[in-house]
Amino acid sequence: MLFDRMKQPEESRRETPIRILLGENDPANAESIQRSFRKSETRAEFEIAGSLREFRDLAAARPPDIALLDENLPGGNALEVLCPAPEDGAFPIVIIAESGDERAAVSALKAGAMDYIVFSPAVFAAMPFVVNRVLREWRLWLERKRSLDALAESEASLQAILQSTADGIVAISRDNRILYYNERFVEMWPIPPGEIAAGGPADVFRCVMDYVVDPEEFMKKIAALEVSLEEEFETIHLKDGRVFDRVSRPLLEGRNHLGRVWSFSDVGEQIRTEAALRDSEETFRQFLINSPIYVFFKDEENRAIRLSKNFETMLGRPIEELLGKEMAELFPVERAGTMTEDDLQILKTGQKVEVDEEIGDRHYATIKFPIRIEGRRNLAGFMIDITDRKLMEKNLRASLREKEVLLQEIHHRVKNNMQVISSLFSIQARQVENQECREILREGQARIRSMSLVHEKLYQSRDFSKIDLPGYIKSLAVHLFQAQLVDPDQVRMETDFEDIALDINTAVPFGLILNELISNALKHGFPKGRKGILKIRLRRGAGGEVILRVADDGVGFQGNLDFRNAESFGLKIINLLVKQLDGVIDLDRTGGTAFIVTFREPKPEKNEPLSGLRAMSFPVPESRK
Repeated sequence: MLFDRMKQPEESRRETPIRILLGENDPANAESIQRSFRKSETRAEFEIAGSLREFRDLAAARPPDIALLDENLPGGNALEVLCPAPEDGAFPIVIIAESGDERAAVSALKAGAMDYIVFSPAVFAAMPFVVNRVLREWRLWLERKRSLDALAESEASLQAILQSTADGIVAISRDNRILYYNERFVEMWPIPPGEIAAGGPADVFRCVMDYVVDPEEFMKKIAALEVSLEEEFETIHLKDGRVFDRVSRPLLEGRNHLGRVWSFSDVGEQIRTEAALRDSEETFRQFLINSPIYVFFKDEENRAIRLSKNFETMLGRPIEELLGKEMAELFPVERAGTMTEDDLQILKTGQKVEVDEEIGDRHYATIKFPIRIEGRRNLAGFMIDITDRKLMEKNLRASLREKEVLLQEIHHRVKNNMQVISSLFSIQARQVENQECREILREGQARIRSMSLVHEKLYQSRDFSKIDLPGYIKSLAVHLFQAQLVDPDQVRMETDFEDIALDINTAVPFGLILNELISNALKHGFPKGRKGILKIRLRRGAGGEVILRVADDGVGFQGNLDFRNAESFGLKIINLLVKQLDGVIDLDRTGGTAFIVTFREPKPEKNEPLSGLRAMSFPVPESRK
């Protein structure tokens, strides 16, 4: 409130009484001072403090416009309440002394008193004049302080702006003195320490001559601009590859030409960025012109904003006529509706979409995905013409179906031919009287049946490259039970299979091994109507190998017989076929007889024929030569 009144004219201030805090414990002196105001035109309102403590309390509770303080007021030293640099909100204080003391007056003024006066009747009579004078001086002091504070704040703001800008700035007076500069200016050139200082001679441009490409031309322009009132712009190329934009403006105060301000911006990175952007745009433009696939970009309104050149051929219109158009303006209504639904779904979910589209008589594989451009969610994608691929796939499927039918027919005919051979063996066996020869023919017939069954299963299967072993084993076992006239009530079969499939090259030898093992078990394990169980188990081992176990609880294998070197033709076949599979065979005599065959599925070799069985040679027994 004090400052608001100080800004008003003196006449209007007198309309409000001056609030005076009087620190005086002598009632006579206090009355003399108050009487002088009652006799004057200056209206005043007094509060009397009889001690220094009371003075402080009254001043804190209600700050006065001015204070008159007795130097010897009880309760302390009057100088304690003074402030050499009072803050806003303080008030002026006049010290009143009983006697004149020059040193005391100097101390009081240094401590912050606005005046120092000595008690006398003349001083008391002139007190209204003293108060008005002090208040005027106080007002002038406050205005000057505010001006200085504003100037300091302005200079601080200027320095803050200068030091925070990315440009290097220096201001030089007409008498060639540096007015101000920022650290960025020193860094950009760079200027050695001690070569530049505010208020010092402006010879800084001499320090940068080694950096500019044409120093002589650079200094000519500097000299010409020192006396010019024009604003001037120039791009400066430095030897180290940097590029500066230089702006020079006159520094004016009204009509007075004080000097020039020089501003330097490092635009090298910007120039390189713009060049890279132009290169990128040109690369992208060339890509859109020459791309063999159809590339498109759409905005959030589902309008085409960038298209590859080949859309001109697809849609029969120039690119310029296609840009900015909605899908309904470019494609048939039904196709455009489907496209728009997909596009809106992509923009909503942010998920990629892959679709096959038919436009006219052409087929396209389309991939669309969301992208962000300047914070907006747009859409991009590409289309690949797969018409030829579709036709090729159609022809390939037809060709594959023909080959499947042909392969199915081959397996069918092989099976039929083997059945014919098996039938010939059967007819021959019935005509041979020798029991041993008849048995040999029947064993051969069973072996042919095991191979024929492989082709029968493949003929019935949808996958001509693999045969399902569980089904094959059951069918072969049932056939052998029937062929050897084994009563199921006499020998019961138990099976435990995992789902395993083998190709024909492995299935045929596997079938022959299985045929021999089951045949031997039925033929030798249960003589004279002995009852028992034949167990067949098929599993994969921990390492992926195939494990076949054929076991019976019959009379058991002869203890002194080495099955790996036996004279039996069937055992020889088993050992040779296990070797062909690169497998191993073991015999377990616990509780009967169990053969365990372990092998790995071979990796098919390139161009290996699906023969199923490699050639085997057996030594002919002496009795059969």
